[in-house]
Amino acid sequence: MGWCAKKIADLNTKSTVHPIVERLTAGLMIFSQSFMGDFWLVYKNTHIVVSCFACHPEHYFDRGERYNVFLVSAFIAFGCTGIFNFVAKSEDCKSVGGFRDQSPEWQACMTNFDFTPTVGTTITWSIVSSLLQMFFDQFGQFVVTCACVQTCPMWIKACAEGLGKITFWILCFLGAVFLTVGGALIGYLGLDAGASFLQFVIQRVINFLIITSAVTFVSYFLARRGQMKPAADVLATEAGKKKWEEPAGLPIPCVKKKAPCELWNKFHGEDKHFVDLPEKPFDYDYELKIALCVFCYSKTCCKVTAKNPDPLDAKDPEAPPPTIPPQMTMDGTKETELRLESAA
Repeated sequence: MGWCAKKIADLNTKSTVHPIVERLTAGLMIFSQSFMGDFWLVYKNTHIVVSCFACHPEHYFDRGERYNVFLVSAFIAFGCTGIFNFVAKSEDCKSVGGFRDQSPEWQACMTNFDFTPTVGTTITWSIVSSLLQMFFDQFGQFVVTCACVQTCPMWIKACAEGLGKITFWILCFLGAVFLTVGGALIGYLGLDAGASFLQFVIQRVINFLIITSAVTFVSYFLARRGQMKPAADVLATEAGKKKWEEPAGLPIPCVKKKAPCELWNKFHGEDKHFVDLPEKPFDYDYELKIALCVFCYSKTCCKVTAKNPDPLDAKDPEAPPPTIPPQMTMDGTKETELRLESAA
């Protein structure tokens, strides 16, 4: 009971109270009229690498947890580099050399340092490795954040986050295994350690900065299109109104079916249209930190100041009260006004 009480207390102090974090957690993709501005806000809070440096300071999935997920992901990635180098060379020894698997000729080919896999085989297995890595990254973030239960009762959140921690430590163990196996295979193949590390870096840059970014962009585009409020003339028709207001989705425990209009009505208001949104999304200040000695120490490199800060983040006590459009909660309460009153 003591552990449960402490866990629930930790979750209460870790609640997503900041409006930007609240919207990100809810899955909102439309913050303003700026397509790229909204994408950058979502991107720096979801990308596995960028979010380690640029996520919202008050996000419940904090930088430390993100860094841990990224570190385990890097271990898995290095292991995949060695494993898929081994597989690529094995395939070419069988197809190009014509040697039977596990035969003496195949073993001699595998230990022949002058025989290297063809470019096509290397590219193929690099793509496979990148795709597997992407799925692992998504799963790692999922088990750590437990985002699907953030709207559930507190005891369910406590249990889910506890299971998430256990699962993450299992992933850490798998990361150590992959790292060891990958290093052993690189040594078995007689590959140059520097060249192997360079290949690892190149593959991860491609995976993290190109493949993962492309998947994030496509997901953002599709979700934003699904959340976009139709034009007034479309809503005036019965079919258009029904499509906008009718709940849709699969029956998942703790996750109720949502209508396309739910997020829009909650955070923007039923009477608002796209032209009523701000031109750019609210931003926030954050610090770019570099971790040294893995977990031991971090140093701030620079501070990034918000160009369009949320009025609720204003630090000047003499500044006039911020005026921002009221945003409705599910029960119709003007959420922004309540937050401003509590802040005052």
